[in-house]
Amino acid sequence: MLAQAAPANAALAQAMQAQAMPAQAGLARGAVPARYVALGDSYTAAPLTSFLQPGSPVGCLRGDRNYPTQVAKALNAASFVDVSCSGAQTKHFAAAQSFSVGSANPPQYDALKTDTTLVTLTVGGNDIGFSKAVRCFQVSYGDPEGSPCKDQLTAGGVDQFRVSVDNAAPKVGAALRGIRERSPQARVLLLNYPLLMPATGTGCFPWVPIAKGDVAYLRDVQAWLNGMLAEEAADAGATLVDTAQPGHDMCQGDPAQRWIEGMPTQWAAPAHPNQNGVNAMARAALASATSTATARWTAARNTAAPRHRPPGRAAR
Repeated sequence: MLAQAAPANAALAQAMQAQAMPAQAGLARGAVPARYVALGDSYTAAPLTSFLQPGSPVGCLRGDRNYPTQVAKALNAASFVDVSCSGAQTKHFAAAQSFSVGSANPPQYDALKTDTTLVTLTVGGNDIGFSKAVRCFQVSYGDPEGSPCKDQLTAGGVDQFRVSVDNAAPKVGAALRGIRERSPQARVLLLNYPLLMPATGTGCFPWVPIAKGDVAYLRDVQAWLNGMLAEEAADAGATLVDTAQPGHDMCQGDPAQRWIEGMPTQWAAPAHPNQNGVNAMARAALASATSTATARWTAARNTAAPRHRPPGRAAR
Protein backbone atom coordinates (compact mmCIF):
# COMPACT_ATOMS: atom_id res chain seq x y z
CA MET A 1 0.00 0.00 0.00
CA LEU A 2 2.86 2.37 0.79
CA ALA A 3 4.47 1.66 -2.60
CA GLN A 4 1.25 2.73 -4.33
CA ALA A 5 0.53 5.74 -2.12
CA ALA A 6 3.96 7.33 -1.94
CA PRO A 7 4.53 8.11 -5.68
CA ALA A 8 1.13 9.73 -5.99
CA ASN A 9 1.78 11.80 -2.91
CA ALA A 10 5.42 12.66 -3.57
CA ALA A 11 4.81 15.89 -5.48
CA LEU A 12 2.30 17.13 -2.89
CA ALA A 13 4.58 16.25 0.02
CA GLN A 14 7.54 17.92 -1.68
CA ALA A 15 5.56 21.10 -2.24
CA MET A 16 4.38 21.14 1.37
CA GLN A 17 7.91 20.61 2.62
CA ALA A 18 9.20 23.42 0.47
CA GLN A 19 6.73 25.77 2.12
CA ALA A 20 7.22 24.38 5.63
CA MET A 21 10.84 25.05 6.45
CA PRO A 22 12.43 28.17 4.88
CA ALA A 23 11.05 30.62 7.44
CA GLN A 24 12.58 28.58 10.25
CA ALA A 25 15.83 27.64 8.53
CA GLY A 26 17.24 31.12 8.95
CA LEU A 27 17.28 30.59 12.72
CA ALA A 28 20.05 28.05 12.28
CA ARG A 29 22.47 30.32 10.42
CA GLY A 30 25.76 30.78 12.19
CA ALA A 31 25.17 27.87 14.54
CA VAL A 32 27.60 24.98 14.88
CA PRO A 33 26.21 22.13 12.71
CA ALA A 34 24.33 19.66 14.87
CA ARG A 35 25.16 16.01 15.34
CA TYR A 36 21.56 14.88 15.31
CA VAL A 37 19.84 11.61 16.27
CA ALA A 38 16.08 11.02 15.92
CA LEU A 39 14.36 8.38 18.05
CA GLY A 40 10.76 7.40 18.60
CA ASP A 41 7.60 5.79 17.31
CA SER A 42 5.31 6.20 14.30
CA TYR A 43 4.62 9.86 15.09
CA THR A 44 8.30 10.38 14.33
CA ALA A 45 8.55 7.82 11.51
CA ALA A 46 5.45 9.23 9.69
CA PRO A 47 4.18 6.06 7.97
CA LEU A 48 2.42 6.31 4.59
CA THR A 49 3.17 10.01 4.12
CA SER A 50 6.12 9.61 1.73
CA PHE A 51 8.64 7.14 0.34
CA LEU A 52 10.48 4.87 2.76
CA GLN A 53 13.87 6.10 3.91
CA PRO A 54 16.49 4.21 1.88
CA GLY A 55 17.98 1.34 3.85
CA SER A 56 15.46 1.54 6.70
CA PRO A 57 13.66 -1.62 7.91
CA VAL A 58 10.44 -2.08 5.95
CA GLY A 59 8.50 -2.74 9.14
CA CYS A 60 9.33 0.70 10.50
CA LEU A 61 7.55 2.49 7.62
CA ARG A 62 9.95 5.38 8.17
CA GLY A 63 9.14 8.18 5.71
CA ASP A 64 11.84 10.11 3.90
CA ARG A 65 10.06 13.42 4.56
CA ASN A 66 9.32 12.91 8.25
CA TYR A 67 9.99 15.69 10.73
CA PRO A 68 13.56 14.64 11.61
CA THR A 69 14.56 14.61 7.95
CA GLN A 70 13.24 18.14 7.52
CA VAL A 71 14.95 19.36 10.69
CA ALA A 72 18.28 17.80 9.71
CA LYS A 73 18.15 19.48 6.31
CA ALA A 74 17.23 22.88 7.75
CA LEU A 75 20.03 22.67 10.32
CA ASN A 76 22.54 21.44 7.75
CA ALA A 77 23.41 18.81 10.34
CA ALA A 78 26.99 17.59 10.44
CA SER A 79 25.61 14.08 10.99
CA PHE A 80 22.09 12.69 11.08
CA VAL A 81 20.78 9.28 12.09
CA ASP A 82 17.05 8.48 12.20
CA VAL A 83 16.15 5.22 13.94
CA SER A 84 12.47 5.98 14.63
CA CYS A 85 10.12 3.09 13.98
CA SER A 86 6.38 2.55 13.78
CA GLY A 87 5.13 0.57 16.75
CA ALA A 88 8.14 1.40 18.90
CA GLN A 89 7.84 1.46 22.67
CA THR A 90 10.36 2.73 25.19
CA LYS A 91 11.65 -0.85 25.54
CA HIS A 92 12.86 -0.65 21.95
CA PHE A 93 15.40 1.98 22.91
CA ALA A 94 17.47 -0.75 24.58
CA ALA A 95 16.25 -3.79 22.61
CA ALA A 96 15.81 -4.54 18.91
CA GLN A 97 12.34 -4.29 17.37
CA SER A 98 11.53 -7.29 15.17
CA PHE A 99 8.93 -7.76 12.43
CA SER A 100 7.36 -10.70 10.63
CA VAL A 101 8.80 -9.38 7.36
CA GLY A 102 12.19 -7.78 6.79
CA SER A 103 15.06 -6.92 9.08
CA ALA A 104 14.77 -5.79 12.70
CA ASN A 105 15.28 -2.23 13.82
CA PRO A 106 18.37 -2.22 16.09
CA PRO A 107 18.09 -0.82 19.63
CA GLN A 108 17.51 2.88 19.17
CA TYR A 109 20.06 3.79 21.84
CA ASP A 110 22.75 2.37 19.53
CA ALA A 111 22.51 5.52 17.40
CA LEU A 112 23.52 7.79 20.29
CA LYS A 113 27.13 8.91 20.65
CA THR A 114 28.96 10.91 23.27
CA ASP A 115 29.32 13.79 20.79
CA THR A 116 25.64 13.86 19.77
CA THR A 117 24.37 17.43 20.22
CA LEU A 118 20.66 17.10 19.37
CA VAL A 119 18.13 14.35 20.04
CA THR A 120 14.44 14.48 19.14
CA LEU A 121 11.81 11.89 19.93
CA THR A 122 8.12 11.19 20.24
CA VAL A 123 7.32 8.15 22.37
CA GLY A 124 4.83 6.88 24.94
CA GLY A 125 1.71 6.29 22.86
CA ASN A 126 2.49 2.63 22.27
CA ASP A 127 3.51 2.16 25.90
CA ILE A 128 0.02 3.16 27.02
CA GLY A 129 -1.54 0.93 24.37
CA PHE A 130 -3.28 3.75 22.55
CA SER A 131 -4.40 1.11 20.06
CA LYS A 132 -7.11 0.37 22.63
CA ALA A 133 -8.83 3.36 21.08
CA VAL A 134 -9.64 1.10 18.11
CA ARG A 135 -12.45 -0.22 20.30
CA CYS A 136 -13.98 3.23 20.11
CA PHE A 137 -14.28 2.91 16.34
CA GLN A 138 -15.66 -0.61 16.64
CA VAL A 139 -18.43 0.09 19.14
CA SER A 140 -19.44 3.63 18.19
CA TYR A 141 -22.05 2.67 15.61
CA GLY A 142 -24.05 0.75 18.21
CA ASP A 143 -24.38 3.81 20.47
CA PRO A 144 -23.31 6.99 18.62
CA GLU A 145 -24.94 9.28 21.21
CA GLY A 146 -23.38 7.57 24.22
CA SER A 147 -19.91 6.58 25.45
CA PRO A 148 -19.64 2.84 24.70
CA CYS A 149 -15.85 2.83 24.54
CA LYS A 150 -15.42 4.60 27.85
CA ASP A 151 -17.99 2.28 29.39
CA GLN A 152 -15.94 -0.76 28.36
CA LEU A 153 -12.54 0.66 29.28
CA THR A 154 -13.67 1.84 32.72
CA ALA A 155 -15.79 -1.18 33.61
CA GLY A 156 -15.41 -2.25 37.23
CA GLY A 157 -14.26 1.19 38.31
CA VAL A 158 -10.76 0.85 36.78
CA ASP A 159 -9.85 3.11 33.89
CA GLN A 160 -7.55 1.02 31.71
CA PHE A 161 -6.09 4.05 29.98
CA ARG A 162 -5.39 5.89 33.23
CA VAL A 163 -3.58 2.85 34.62
CA SER A 164 -1.59 2.55 31.38
CA VAL A 165 -0.49 6.19 31.50
CA ASP A 166 0.59 5.83 35.13
CA ASN A 167 2.55 2.69 34.31
CA ALA A 168 4.22 4.30 31.28
CA ALA A 169 5.49 7.36 33.18
CA PRO A 170 8.58 5.74 34.75
CA LYS A 171 9.40 4.06 31.43
CA VAL A 172 9.43 7.40 29.62
CA GLY A 173 11.52 8.93 32.42
CA ALA A 174 14.02 6.08 32.23
CA ALA A 175 14.22 6.45 28.44
CA LEU A 176 15.04 10.14 28.75
CA ARG A 177 17.68 9.47 31.39
CA GLY A 178 19.16 6.79 29.15
CA ILE A 179 19.55 9.35 26.37
CA ARG A 180 21.29 11.74 28.76
CA GLU A 181 23.67 9.03 29.96
CA ARG A 182 24.73 8.17 26.41
CA SER A 183 24.76 11.70 24.98
CA PRO A 184 25.49 14.10 27.87
CA GLN A 185 26.07 17.08 25.56
CA ALA A 186 22.81 16.71 23.65
CA ARG A 187 19.82 18.98 23.76
CA VAL A 188 16.90 16.57 24.09
CA LEU A 189 13.55 17.57 22.57
CA LEU A 190 10.51 15.46 23.43
CA LEU A 191 7.64 16.24 21.07
CA ASN A 192 4.20 15.45 22.44
CA TYR A 193 1.24 14.18 20.40
CA PRO A 194 -0.88 16.47 18.18
CA LEU A 195 -4.56 16.52 19.09
CA LEU A 196 -6.61 13.67 17.67
CA MET A 197 -9.96 14.93 18.97
CA PRO A 198 -11.35 18.47 18.70
CA ALA A 199 -10.45 20.63 21.68
CA THR A 200 -14.17 21.22 22.31
CA GLY A 201 -17.45 19.68 21.24
CA THR A 202 -18.62 16.16 20.52
CA GLY A 203 -16.70 15.31 17.38
CA CYS A 204 -17.89 14.61 13.84
CA PHE A 205 -19.60 11.23 13.78
CA PRO A 206 -19.82 9.41 11.37
CA TRP A 207 -16.96 11.07 9.43
CA VAL A 208 -14.70 10.12 12.33
CA PRO A 209 -16.64 7.23 13.89
CA ILE A 210 -16.27 8.09 17.56
CA ALA A 211 -19.42 8.21 19.70
CA LYS A 212 -20.15 11.66 21.13
CA GLY A 213 -19.43 10.72 24.74
CA ASP A 214 -16.19 9.01 23.78
CA VAL A 215 -14.82 12.15 22.12
CA ALA A 216 -14.52 13.83 25.52
CA TYR A 217 -13.06 10.64 27.02
CA LEU A 218 -10.35 10.29 24.37
CA ARG A 219 -9.61 13.99 24.69
CA ASP A 220 -8.93 13.40 28.38
CA VAL A 221 -6.79 10.33 27.66
CA GLN A 222 -4.57 12.33 25.35
CA ALA A 223 -4.34 15.14 27.90
CA TRP A 224 -3.18 12.58 30.50
CA LEU A 225 -0.59 11.26 28.05
CA ASN A 226 0.73 14.67 27.05
CA GLY A 227 0.70 15.86 30.66
CA MET A 228 2.74 12.83 31.69
CA LEU A 229 5.26 13.53 28.91
CA ALA A 230 5.61 17.12 30.10
CA GLU A 231 6.29 16.03 33.68
CA GLU A 232 8.83 13.39 32.70
CA ALA A 233 10.61 15.80 30.36
CA ALA A 234 10.88 18.38 33.14
CA ASP A 235 12.23 15.78 35.58
CA ALA A 236 14.85 14.57 33.08
CA GLY A 237 16.02 18.01 31.97
CA ALA A 238 14.58 17.62 28.47
CA THR A 239 12.59 20.22 26.55
CA LEU A 240 8.93 19.44 25.87
CA VAL A 241 7.90 20.65 22.41
CA ASP A 242 4.15 21.26 22.30
CA THR A 243 2.43 20.12 19.09
CA ALA A 244 -1.07 19.82 20.60
CA GLN A 245 -2.50 22.90 18.94
CA PRO A 246 -6.32 23.11 18.62
CA GLY A 247 -7.94 23.18 15.20
CA HIS A 248 -5.87 20.54 13.44
CA ASP A 249 -7.52 17.31 14.63
CA MET A 250 -9.17 14.49 12.70
CA CYS A 251 -12.46 16.40 12.50
CA GLN A 252 -10.94 19.47 10.84
CA GLY A 253 -12.85 19.86 7.58
CA ASP A 254 -10.23 21.97 5.83
CA PRO A 255 -7.60 19.56 4.45
CA ALA A 256 -4.97 22.31 4.56
CA GLN A 257 -5.50 22.70 8.32
CA ARG A 258 -5.93 19.04 9.24
CA TRP A 259 -2.78 17.49 10.74
CA ILE A 260 -4.19 14.10 11.77
CA GLU A 261 -6.06 11.73 9.47
CA GLY A 262 -9.04 9.70 10.63
CA MET A 263 -10.68 6.65 9.07
CA PRO A 264 -10.76 6.42 6.09
CA THR A 265 -7.43 8.11 5.63
CA GLN A 266 -5.66 9.95 2.85
CA TRP A 267 -1.86 9.79 2.61
CA ALA A 268 -1.26 8.83 6.23
CA ALA A 269 -1.79 5.96 8.63
CA PRO A 270 -5.15 6.23 10.44
CA ALA A 271 -5.03 8.47 13.53
CA HIS A 272 -1.52 9.62 12.54
CA PRO A 273 -0.05 12.84 11.16
CA ASN A 274 -0.46 13.55 7.46
CA GLN A 275 2.18 15.63 5.69
CA ASN A 276 0.62 18.83 7.10
CA GLY A 277 1.11 17.44 10.60
CA VAL A 278 4.61 16.23 9.83
CA ASN A 279 5.53 19.71 8.57
CA ALA A 280 4.05 21.32 11.69
CA MET A 281 6.04 19.00 13.95
CA ALA A 282 9.18 19.84 11.96
CA ARG A 283 8.60 23.57 12.42
CA ALA A 284 8.03 23.15 16.16
CA ALA A 285 11.11 20.97 16.62
CA LEU A 286 13.30 23.29 14.56
CA ALA A 287 12.14 26.38 16.42
CA SER A 288 13.00 24.72 19.73
CA ALA A 289 16.31 23.34 18.46
CA THR A 290 17.47 26.77 17.31
CA SER A 291 16.10 28.77 20.23
CA THR A 292 18.39 30.03 22.97
CA ALA A 293 15.53 29.78 25.42
CA THR A 294 15.30 26.75 27.69
CA ALA A 295 11.76 27.31 28.95
CA ARG A 296 9.80 24.08 29.08
CA TRP A 297 6.18 23.58 28.23
CA THR A 298 3.84 22.98 31.16
CA ALA A 299 0.31 21.70 31.17
CA ALA A 300 -0.76 24.94 32.87
CA ARG A 301 -1.02 26.52 29.40
CA ASN A 302 -4.28 24.62 29.03
CA THR A 303 -6.00 24.83 32.38
CA ALA A 304 -9.02 22.96 31.06
CA ALA A 305 -6.96 19.83 30.38
CA PRO A 306 -6.67 17.26 33.18
CA ARG A 307 -3.10 16.71 34.31
CA HIS A 308 -1.56 13.30 34.63
CA ARG A 309 -0.90 12.49 38.26
CA PRO A 310 -0.23 8.89 39.34
CA PRO A 311 -1.91 7.90 42.60
CA GLY A 312 0.10 9.13 45.56
CA ARG A 313 2.41 11.25 43.43
CA ALA A 314 2.92 14.76 44.75
CA ALA A 315 2.62 17.80 42.51
CA ARG A 316 5.90 19.20 41.27
